[in-house]
Amino acid sequence: MKFRSLVLIVSVFCGLGLSQSTHQGATHEFALHISSSKAAFHVGEPVQISIKLSNMSDHDLAVTSVTSQGIDMAYQYHVKGPTGDLTEKSDQSRGKVIQHLLTKTIAANESGPDQEVVLNRLFDLQQPGRYVVSVSRRASPDNNADVIQSNELTITLVQ
Repeated sequence: MKFRSLVLIVSVFCGLGLSQSTHQGATHEFALHISSSKAAFHVGEPVQISIKLSNMSDHDLAVTSVTSQGIDMAYQYHVKGPTGDLTEKSDQSRGKVIQHLLTKTIAANESGPDQEVVLNRLFDLQQPGRYVVSVSRRASPDNNADVIQSNELTITLVQ
């Protein structure tokens, strides 16, 4: 709970999320797409996804990331497993510490570099079956801003 409060404070004071660097007023100026190099993983194998953030506007956008142990915490990660929605592991169980705060610019009509995320760091993926994954993030640092949702990615865990 302490970490989530810290992220909220960071988001208010550091502009967590996306902000327009040269133009104001428009929303949904970016798109999220997730993918994986394969559709099936063995239980216990790292389940890695790639997140691509694309600037769909005609102007540059500044993007802020808060990275903790290789995971961008500006995103919300959603996983639905064989028994329903999975809950993220607790902050203590994954040793969450903010390691890096970075703001970069994504040029108009371009995509930022893919961000690789190992879902096992966030979720207990020990049960074989089908999992549906998506990510989201706010369109701006404003807590009332629209949430932009990625595509859904289906992966299968096998023994």
